[in-house]
Amino acid sequence: MRSGVRLGIDVGRARVGVARCDPHGMLA
Repeated sequence: MRSGVRLGIDVGRARVGVARCDPHGMLA
């Protein structure tokens, strides 16, 4: 797996985690 793709997946998971913590999505 390319590092760029892996980084994209990690960022995606992080944004999902932030969205769960912030229901209004102000931080996402």
